[in-house]
Amino acid sequence: MAVRGFLQIADASGKHEEPLPESPRHHGEYPDGCYAAADGAVYVVGKQYTGVPGPDDGVVWKRAADGTWSTVLRLPLVQLSSIAGTAPDNIVAAGASGYSWWNGTTWTRHDMTQNFVFVWSDGNRIYGTDFAMTSTFEISRGELKPAAKSSHDWRDDKYHCAHGEKHYQVFEKDAPLKP
Repeated sequence: MAVRGFLQIADASGKHEEPLPESPRHHGEYPDGCYAAADGAVYVVGKQYTGVPGPDDGVVWKRAADGTWSTVLRLPLVQLSSIAGTAPDNIVAAGASGYSWWNGTTWTRHDMTQNFVFVWSDGNRIYGTDFAMTSTFEISRGELKPAAKSSHDWRDDKYHCAHGEKHYQVFEKDAPLKP
């Protein structure tokens, strides 16, 4: 069995599910968070399973406002686990070895030696923390700045995001492996 990633979309017309773009490695996808931008795009962060022990590939998928999907960032053997933003040109995808910042045109990778894993936004700023939640940072236009320690628990909302009346949730389902 493999794992397939999905995005559930809920609005006044009901709920429906859409599969994420399939991994080119054919071992499945695991969505780990989402961010809904003001322009109607939804960004989903997660991993594409490699099929071998060790780190999987980190990926950011984008669902454009018109419903088309694309893979906008793929980092071989660099897992990504959370995503947050404040605008369509200020998005951060983070994982165990650093973060990548989207400025509306390109992704810029920022490698880190500490276990920097989780990001979230209060709507105005993007924050990040390490796995043990001992250090908090602000990520301002891609640059890391120290911030007061936060009590925000990133687990509260990382699988859910919303914009206006549309609510999104990422999840996975078991699926047969392709030959």
